Amino acid sequence: QAGSGAAIAAQTGLPVICDFRSGDVALGGQGAPLVPAGDRLLFGDYGSCINLGGFANISFDNEKGQRIAYDICPANLGLNYFSVLAGIPYDKDGMLASQGKVDPFLLDELLALAYFHMPPPKSLGREWLEHEFIPILQKKSLSPQDGLRTLNQFLAILIKQEIGKIPNTGKGILLTGGGTHNAFLIHLLREEMSLPIVVPNAQLIDFKEALIFALLGVLYVEETPNCLNEVTGARYNSIGGCMYQGK
Repeated sequence: QAGSGAAIAAQTGLPVICDFRSGDVALGGQGAPLVPAGDRLLFGDYGSCINLGGFANISFDNEKGQRIAYDICPANLGLNYFSVLAGIPYDKDGMLASQGKVDPFLLDELLALAYFHMPPPKSLGREWLEHEFIPILQKKSLSPQDGLRTLNQFLAILIKQEIGKIPNTGKGILLTGGGTHNAFLIHLLREEMSLPIVVPNAQLIDFKEALIFALLGVLYVEETPNCLNEVTGARYNSIGGCMYQGK
């Protein structure tokens, strides 16, 4: 949520709804994640929604009908470590990864990290990445191809592990986020799992979170809860946000 809602309203003369998190924090919640509320309303037919961004995260309804959401593991932020070593910003379509081999020692060491054996709620951040994850990659003398191949396999294994915990598979798994453009990773996921993996059009892949934040604004106007306490840990569901009217 970059920028100032008040400044945007003043410059455009349009009403601006912003600051969705503060109310939830005041109620004892973390103020995040907010996207699962939109996942349920817009994409509830799917058994789960997975976003492949800097980190891979998932949201789904449990057997009690509660929305569960958490970070699975590093995704693009991990892959890009080896891409940079190869002199490129990212591995387009997973081409370099497809040329490499899995390093079983790196794979086993990453899978043994404590975070991956903790129950939700849980979340990851750059501090964890820099202190726990990247040092393991740094001490291995792998080629970018082998490093990328190993991390793609690591992602596929952990995503399969989390999907196995979901009680209702619905229409399958909806994948979005920049990592969904990684054709090699999608190939590995389809090899690992028998459930349908749905890759939507490019607009939804890249802008699903923007779409959901627009929905959160609509819910605010309609005085309908847009922050789920079962996800954030707040005392109860709330209507997050504030409005600057513009002209």
